[in-house]
Amino acid sequence: MKINKSTLTLLTLSSMMVLGACSQTPTHSEQKTQAATEFVNETTPADRAAVLTELMTEKLELTQAQRDRVEPINLGYARRVSILAVSANPGIDKTAEYERLMTEKEATLKTVFNQRQMERFKALKAQLRDAYRTL
Repeated sequence: MKINKSTLTLLTLSSMMVLGACSQTPTHSEQKTQAATEFVNETTPADRAAVLTELMTEKLELTQAQRDRVEPINLGYARRVSILAVSANPGIDKTAEYERLMTEKEATLKTVFNQRQMERFKALKAQLRDAYRTL
């Protein structure tokens, strides 16, 4: 089969367009990050902190004193996550910064929880992470 120059040019341009369209499709990871950002933007830090505090109270069997300490911790970190989510700074690796915030938060919560609660917290965190991975 003989291919002329115009046919070759057309095939090359078509291939480039297809490859360009494929490269513009967000990856699964990018889609999850986008969904998480949209969730953060559509809810208030106070709402997210209240839901998380309630979940922790129920699942970890927090005392009222522990709940009173956990609530402002959750609110403070929810506010920081909101700031991170709306940041347009290209120099920030949002995923790495989020992980840093969560590590810091976990260390703070460790001062409030007893050992059994901390183990339950880690198990709950793993369950939530697994659910997030399947999105």
